[in-house]
Amino acid sequence: GGVRKMKKKKEANKEAKRAATEARAAAIKEKKEAEEKRLEEDMARKDAEDAREKEMEEEDLKRKEEAKKKEAEEYEQWKASISVETQGDEEDRIAAESQDLLQEFIEYIQTTKVVILEELAAHFNFRTEVAFNRVQELESNGTITGIFDDRGKFIYITPDEMQAVADFIKRRGRVSIAELAAESGKLINLDAA
Repeated sequence: GGVRKMKKKKEANKEAKRAATEARAAAIKEKKEAEEKRLEEDMARKDAEDAREKEMEEEDLKRKEEAKKKEAEEYEQWKASISVETQGDEEDRIAAESQDLLQEFIEYIQTTKVVILEELAAHFNFRTEVAFNRVQELESNGTITGIFDDRGKFIYITPDEMQAVADFIKRRGRVSIAELAAESGKLINLDAA
């Protein structure tokens, strides 16, 4: 009787040890599988981020190429809007003056930063409405970037400043108008160059 009880007890202990060992092995296997799955997800997330980053770089390059193309088209539009009666050297001179005037107009906006449209019009001997339309046209074709306020001003924003604001929004995720305004005030230089 006593030997049989001890054998049963030994077998029960062996069985308990075997069950504990199997449970530990199963837990280790489960932990290993979870770690592998997490690594795969991390790699997939990194691949997706890399693809997104590459896509953003390609979009940025495409935007820059489009801006150059639009600037050339703008030049052609302005050149075409000037009627020329004579041919040859006179036409070339007027085209060059037109390009210079366009470049001077753009530089005035870029250096002034906060442009009062009435002053811009007076500086270039335009009516305010014409100056407003020209600025709108340059903005719509991507030659310049900025915003109009409700008091007759155009605020020029450089592509770098625009990117800094975009980066802030990406970094923070959801932002309130007040936070965006406060951060934009720090990121966008409103002083004339």
